Amino acid sequence: MARKSHAARRLSRPRRRPMENCTYVGLDLSKTSTMATAVDPQGHRIRQARLGATDEEVIRFLEEIPGPRLVVMESCNVWEHTYDAAVSTGSPMRSSA
Repeated sequence: MARKSHAARRLSRPRRRPMENCTYVGLDLSKTSTMATAVDPQGHRIRQARLGATDEEVIRFLEEIPGPRLVVMESCNVWEHTYDAAVSTGSPMRSSA
């Protein structure tokens, strides 16, 4: 039986969910700093900053982002206090393991 070439194989289309109409904020955490990036629903960067490791800096960054926002971050060994700080601003959270 002949094998189909890669070009001839029928590939499924990627299924994309439409992004919610809000600002997405990604937090990349480390022990000494947090890199925060905010993007609009089209993926255009609105704001990016390197923050210290304090909750106050995360809260200030999030409160400066206008409109509804969704915060995403990776669960790591220093995530708990940052998660609590983000939730205190009223931002919904998503985290990954």
